[in-house]
Amino acid sequence: MKPIKIDSRKISDLNFAEYNPRTISKKEYKDLKKSLTEFGIVETIVVNTYKGRENVIVGGHQRVRILQDFGHESVICSVVE
Repeated sequence: MKPIKIDSRKISDLNFAEYNPRTISKKEYKDLKKSLTEFGIVETIVVNTYKGRENVIVGGHQRVRILQDFGHESVICSVVE
């Protein structure tokens, strides 16, 4: 098994996966935003590096949206292939 690489990525370079079926309600969004404010990012955003899928978010779509709202320019990511 390959070790997981941790890297900082510009949020503007990340791509939301078209196939992500998950949506959250306004209340869930508000709760997640509150959680990120109180605790920060506890679990890293997961980003793909596979050829043709570079910088596609595998996990953490909603957290990235909230980080954009906060005005963050970069985020720590787990990088997988």
